Amino acid sequence: MTKHFGARFVSYLALTLVSLVFAALLRRIELVMIGTTFAVAIVAALLGDRMPRLRFSHSISRLTMFEGDEVDVEFTVHAGTAVPIAEVVDPLPAGASLISGRNDVVVSLGPGQTETCRYRLRIDRRARFTQGRLFHRAYAGSGMILWEAEWSDPKICTAYPRVDSVSRPIRPFHTQVNVGNYPSREASEGLEFASLREYVPGDRLRTVNWRATQRTGRMYVNEYTRERNADVVLLLDAFEDAGAFGSTVLDQATRIIASLARYFLAGNNRVGCIELSGLLRWVSPNLGTRQQYRILEFLTDVRARESDVDRDITKVPRQILPAQALIAAFTPLIDVRFTDTLLNLASRRYDVAAVVINPALALAPVYGATPSEAAAVPLWRLETDSASRQLAAAGVPIIRLEPDEPVELLASRIDALRRRRLLLQ
Repeated sequence: MTKHFGARFVSYLALTLVSLVFAALLRRIELVMIGTTFAVAIVAALLGDRMPRLRFSHSISRLTMFEGDEVDVEFTVHAGTAVPIAEVVDPLPAGASLISGRNDVVVSLGPGQTETCRYRLRIDRRARFTQGRLFHRAYAGSGMILWEAEWSDPKICTAYPRVDSVSRPIRPFHTQVNVGNYPSREASEGLEFASLREYVPGDRLRTVNWRATQRTGRMYVNEYTRERNADVVLLLDAFEDAGAFGSTVLDQATRIIASLARYFLAGNNRVGCIELSGLLRWVSPNLGTRQQYRILEFLTDVRARESDVDRDITKVPRQILPAQALIAAFTPLIDVRFTDTLLNLASRRYDVAAVVINPALALAPVYGATPSEAAAVPLWRLETDSASRQLAAAGVPIIRLEPDEPVELLASRIDALRRRRLLLQ
């Protein structure tokens, strides 16, 4: 603990000095007696006050959560000696709001007494934060001396991006050899009917379509599509960020990506994630529940990173992009380097779709309608429109994210656009 002298100590010392000075100037014994009284109180505090002994305990209901979840926090103050006044504060993490209770307490405790404080937090934004750091201040009996310290029992907590339900997301053009939930574009043995063809020696009798055979007089067999899985890469533009705290462009993008990743993984598909910013970070495509949490951990750490890298970062290495993978890119189209990345992927004939998150909408709650800001919005729109036309000319489908659009609807819009593009090819 760090020892400090409180405001009362300073006041008593000042009164003592002032009384003695004026007693000497005015030759008044009464002022000497007043100064002596305050001096005695100071000496008594210096000799008699002892540092109080405090112990603490701290707990939180869970260490991992999602945006919007609520958690319960509790801390207890144990007094080893008498503590006339103790102030204890448990700071709130950034991006959290107090729902009920108080995160601070002021108590007076006798020897062996305890005081418990409970409160509930709502986590409003993805983050990693530390709980279990208490700042406390204890006053001695005189009120003139106090001790301050920090008690720490750190607990690393993780708030993942919010995951919304998606029942019908994007269907990929291409499927892989593993079993999954998507019908392959190639006819084979499977469950979903594909077409009819004439019987050839070696076909199984159970595939014969007896109704078509009886109607035409020639033997026909059924062909089926085999259910396959897909490789999906979710590409995130983190070169720049914009918007109000908790609802920035990156916050919106991470929530959409987390929702799509969970659905694709539930369909036995391989899913990976790439962050393209001042550095290149990725999670290689894989299957299963563990992969979902790898992606959630990855998305929790996404942020705009400054760097002086050259334009070569726009060339995503082939090693982290599976052949015939579906690449869904999420971008505000602020930085030209990400536009160049999408053009590079399109030139390499990857199956790419771009979701454009309007940065002007994300900034609306932050900035007022000043003349300069009003002029900036159309200029920004012109820049994004120019980049969108450039991508569309290269064959990259563009979807503009509408305000408060559900992930389910966004996925359907991307799917419909890419289906039309396939029919035109």
